[in-house]
Amino acid sequence: MRTLLLAAAAAAALSLGGAQAEARTWNAQAVRGHLVSPDEDRDAFGKFRMLVVQRGEARREYLYVDAWALDAAQDAEGNLPDYHVFCVTADGATAADFGEAYLSRMGRLKLRFHSARQPFPEGVRSLLEFGGGKVEVRLGDVVVLAGRVPEFVEIGDDNEPGSGAWARAAGLVRLHATEEGGRAKGLLWALAVNRPALSVEALMVTCWRLGDRGESFDVVCTDATGAETTLGSFTVRSRARIGVLHLSTRQGDTIPGGGVLALGGQTVEVRDGEGTVHLTGTFPDLAGE
Repeated sequence: MRTLLLAAAAAAALSLGGAQAEARTWNAQAVRGHLVSPDEDRDAFGKFRMLVVQRGEARREYLYVDAWALDAAQDAEGNLPDYHVFCVTADGATAADFGEAYLSRMGRLKLRFHSARQPFPEGVRSLLEFGGGKVEVRLGDVVVLAGRVPEFVEIGDDNEPGSGAWARAAGLVRLHATEEGGRAKGLLWALAVNRPALSVEALMVTCWRLGDRGESFDVVCTDATGAETTLGSFTVRSRARIGVLHLSTRQGDTIPGGGVLALGGQTVEVRDGEGTVHLTGTFPDLAGE
């Protein structure tokens, strides 16, 4: 019942223009880690996170650095220390200054970098360049805190626990009615997540104004060679004639056809028991290939 209510809400939103019908696939990669002091006698500590989000042709990148217990002693003119955050490549060839960090009088440090609002340091094109490198908090030429940056992973890559890296991709496409489908409408949503704590693939096909109550439909994908894969079946319910197919590896389901990454770009059809196609569309390409 909860799934049916969510499906009905999505249908209503789209029919009223309250949501984007053809959302673009987006990918996200992130790494995080801890910052420690090279001086064991100091109590300062911190953490960092890098996030790279690709949606369509647009890419946004974020760097978050937080630290505590830093020296906040003022100079003779009452100025606080001038801490800067540097990112260093794995080979040490590039050490990019991402600017002065905010420092409170209690030694709390914070830096927020957003690529849409701030330019990258000279010679840097992406935070992805610093995978396997380091994040450093410096006071002048002295490294006060440092932490290793885990390697960035792609959505289809293997990921090991403790790497601190994850990738995520999601896609939403509209399913269009054929002549036999009449006023039927449909949406297909797919998700792939790859991170140490969670690795999951899921898909949901939601249809409404489809067939008759109690009627069964199959969801079938067809690749470029004509080979077909049946993803599953559902039964139409409620007066709105809503049907939902929901598969998730987190719930123990197996995604046919090699998973949602392998299904990208294939033709999707919703067929009745006699094989007649009522809705059709294209499976979102989560791998971005």
